[in-house]
Amino acid sequence: TSYHHYYYHLFGTMYRRSDIQQTWKFDCICHRCRDPTELGTYVSGINCDKCKYSYLLPVQPLDYNTAWECIGCDNTDTSDNIAHKLAKFEKEIDAALPTEPDKYEQLLRRMRYCLHENHYLITDCKRKLVDIYGHKEGFEYDKLSKELLEKKSDYCDHLLSLAATLSPGKSELRGYLLWERHGAQLRLSQWDWMRMKCTTLQYIDSLKVCCVALKEIITILGPIRVDSEEGATGLKAKNELEKLEEQLFKLEKQTSYTSGQPVSTFNFSRTENRFNRRSMCL
Repeated sequence: TSYHHYYYHLFGTMYRRSDIQQTWKFDCICHRCRDPTELGTYVSGINCDKCKYSYLLPVQPLDYNTAWECIGCDNTDTSDNIAHKLAKFEKEIDAALPTEPDKYEQLLRRMRYCLHENHYLITDCKRKLVDIYGHKEGFEYDKLSKELLEKKSDYCDHLLSLAATLSPGKSELRGYLLWERHGAQLRLSQWDWMRMKCTTLQYIDSLKVCCVALKEIITILGPIRVDSEEGATGLKAKNELEKLEEQLFKLEKQTSYTSGQPVSTFNFSRTENRFNRRSMCL
């Protein structure tokens, strides 16, 4: 049983256990909560100010007032000092608005000098940026630069790698992240194709990869009721898969016709420039 919304599966033990205690009135003592490294992810890791290359972790994760100790040297700190350090970043994160992604980006650059790259405050900022890029007013997909599309895709990859350990299997978190990554990767493929940065055959291959991701998203989110956000996303994925497969059929048929040969990733015929590339994109 999961007692958290899937957004919080990537949060650290101290945060999750406190939230569970306040909401559900019990103290979790699962394998992850007992492990200071949280299954090797270090999502609570604090950069050590003494040795500069290792991380402070809670000595006794099940004790809310435990001391924190560096795993690479003899440096220690109190739980109060750690909480105070994190509270400063939490306050800034909460104060940033969805219309201000630059503030989240600036926070990411600052936090990397204080926190492990997998720390839950860093991944929470990335998750918020994933929700902004492609969706919020002024940051719709057709207004995003290639750099921002690549950032969104990279953020999703990072979160997916953590989710594989902390929320394994066909979880809703994985379905959500796959959908968000798909949006960025599809537009990146279109960006390259419309600007003649890749061949049509390479574009076809990238669309097939997108279709594989959409099928997994449908498997995960499709069975959820459609009046929920997750179920609605599953339905969107199903509709987009139908459009992509139709586009793939047209591209493969036209490519085979213009080259006079079956579609093959080893055939880079330049006759493909007969396409009206913009009209072929979703």
